[in-house]
Amino acid sequence: MSRRVAQALILTAAGLVLGLLVSLQLKNVIAAGGSVSLIRIRELNERIDALEQDNAALEREIVALHSEAFERERAAQAASEQTDALMGALEALRAEAGLTPLSGPGVTVTIRQRTTAGGEALQYVSDTDLLNIVNELWAAGAEAVAVNNQRLGAASEIRRAGAYISINGYATAAPFTITALGDEKALSSALNLYGGVVDMLSDAYDIEIIRQSSLTVPALEGEPGFRYARPAAEPPS
Repeated sequence: MSRRVAQALILTAAGLVLGLLVSLQLKNVIAAGGSVSLIRIRELNERIDALEQDNAALEREIVALHSEAFERERAAQAASEQTDALMGALEALRAEAGLTPLSGPGVTVTIRQRTTAGGEALQYVSDTDLLNIVNELWAAGAEAVAVNNQRLGAASEIRRAGAYISINGYATAAPFTITALGDEKALSSALNLYGGVVDMLSDAYDIEIIRQSSLTVPALEGEPGFRYARPAAEPPS
């Protein structure tokens, strides 16, 4: 209850009590056989009328204050719902940008290099082959992808760096495990297509595809920023 409403209620109660006391006093005087002048009666009636008018004004103010409080409460509720909607949209954008960890069904794809009896790689996994598998997963509807626990975002790179492959600036080596979230059946089917990317690479590497009902991909390490790019001005209509 607001302070103004409380004050109005107190004044209303005080007016009612005063009016009651005046009426009781008048009745007591008459009952005791006392005399009350016409002027005094008129004054008392005027005071009662004034109190009734004050009470009516206070009641109208209370109604107005209740209406104002209701409108403010409704506006606050609308603002809260709008804030919730904006926060939901922000969380969706952060997830899409790779800034939050995500969980769900999907597949894991493990790529191992074949080695000689002495343990030397017959063929190193190339960045192009790794990128082709990742692109196939994106095309099949993957919603989030990580390679060796490195989340892929809009600015992520997969490129050869000597004997390693650089992902998000981190040097990684085989075996490579790709974690992709999405429809596990659709992702697995896309990779297992006859003549598809995995079929063509199976002569060079050992590739294992496993469907998973629950997987987690991490968030990108560090939030991306823009040093040179700026939002483009909208073209004139």
